[in-house]
Amino acid sequence: NEYGYWKFKDSYPFKNKGKSRPVVDWAAIAAKTTNGNPLHGEISKEDFPKDVWQTDTDYITNFITEAKALLHRVREGIYAEYGWETSSLTSEQIDQRNVFLGVHIASEMNGGIGPDKGVAWIYKDSFDALVKKLLNAMMTNDHFFVTLGGHSAAAGHGNNFFQSYMMQFHDVMEPVFDRLGMVLVTANLAQGGMGTLQAVLAGVDVYGEKDFMVWDSSMTEKGALQDVFGRMMLLSGHRVPILFDIGGGKGFMDALRKEVGAHVG
Repeated sequence: NEYGYWKFKDSYPFKNKGKSRPVVDWAAIAAKTTNGNPLHGEISKEDFPKDVWQTDTDYITNFITEAKALLHRVREGIYAEYGWETSSLTSEQIDQRNVFLGVHIASEMNGGIGPDKGVAWIYKDSFDALVKKLLNAMMTNDHFFVTLGGHSAAAGHGNNFFQSYMMQFHDVMEPVFDRLGMVLVTANLAQGGMGTLQAVLAGVDVYGEKDFMVWDSSMTEKGALQDVFGRMMLLSGHRVPILFDIGGGKGFMDALRKEVGAHVG
């Protein structure tokens, strides 16, 4: 067809007379304790027994090849939805599209990157942290939590909940995460007329664990409230999230990055 399909196959059963490939016993690893506290995703090389896919160079090489092809197909499908499919554009138009729909990487705080450049910006070290989070989730077949705190517009009031942008993100990306061995958990926890302060003080008791935390509450909350949100999300729970701002302002993100080393975008 137009976009192609997933063609990856594990050769282990064919090389071993139909025998199933061994898998990591994550339950046994989770049962380990360090000073009485259960481990949460911390792993070592010794946790991977012989012949599991994480130790198979051929498996990983072929898997990465197919994963890149999958991501290319998804991206091209999104471009087509916007009427910007690559096959219909000139090279100049492709360059314009890539800027307009690009995620721009900033290496310095004064790099001139902001909400006026592309669909998103993120610092280089924050992008690297996101990559590591995703790789860890892929290697451990773990959950990956994307969570939104915000106001009524972010919640999608006046619209079908499943048409809110977080649920649309999940609709597009959940099959991709699943194919790559992860469980995507997307939570739209925005609340109309209230903002985030009353919920964020409870930390993960309200918002749950988070790998990528989105703040979209600038319509009802101003100034230091965004700073409180960011700090509480960094302090609560086991996972330290990437903090992603929508509409609040780059200054608060930069302050958290400078003062506490937060990964932001």
